Amino acid sequence: MTQVTVKIKGFDKVAANLDRMARKTRSDAVNKALVRSARPMEAQYRSNAPSFLKRGVSIRQPVRVMRGVFRVTVGSRHPLAHIFEFGTKLRVTLGKGRYSKGARRGRIRALGFGRRAYDASVRMWFRLIGVELWKEVSRSVRR
Repeated sequence: MTQVTVKIKGFDKVAANLDRMARKTRSDAVNKALVRSARPMEAQYRSNAPSFLKRGVSIRQPVRVMRGVFRVTVGSRHPLAHIFEFGTKLRVTLGKGRYSKGARRGRIRALGFGRRAYDASVRMWFRLIGVELWKEVSRSVRR
């Protein structure tokens, strides 16, 4: 899994406002900014995915995250999405009885729709995260 660390120019003002907020308010603001900035990536993922996977595409946040670490995942909830994303090698079943050599089940070619969505929208995501984080932090400070 690829992990991305974001550094924002002018973060000293954002950090000063973040320090003035309570911990829960601060994490809510960062989470909202991450989700809003991931929406273009979700749209790109949905446009690249095969038709049967489009319905389950969403932005998710894990329930348990270490303190100070925020994560957002864009992907499909379909149980076979990873197989179509990464593909499979040639599969042969175990042979039994008269099928002692096993049956060939073929292979699935990797489609790579998630990677293409990431590559197409990662630059925009980096620009949006700073803008959205500033909006959320200033909105929370005003309250």
